[in-house]
This record gives sequence, structure tokens and C-alpha cells, in this order.
Amino acid sequence: GSFYTGRIMVEAQYHFFKVNLISAFGNGLRRITIVRFMLL
Repeated sequence: GSFYTGRIMVEAQYHFFKVNLISAFGNGLRRITIVRFMLL
């Protein structure tokens, strides 16, 4: 019923949050690597 729908919504929000966190972390690593190469 409604509990199942709410659970799906929560899991979808958690999945999107995790994906955004991973992509932001990857972008930060890439930016740090670029800066490090420029400094060398």
C-alpha cells in the first residue's frame, strides 16, 4: 500500500543522493589532480 510507495520514494532519493555524492567526489578529485599537475 502507501507504505510500499513511501519506501520506494525513500530508496530513490537515497540512490540519487549517493550518485550525486559520488559524482561530486569524482569532480573534486579531478580538479585536485589538474591543480597538482599545474603546480608540478
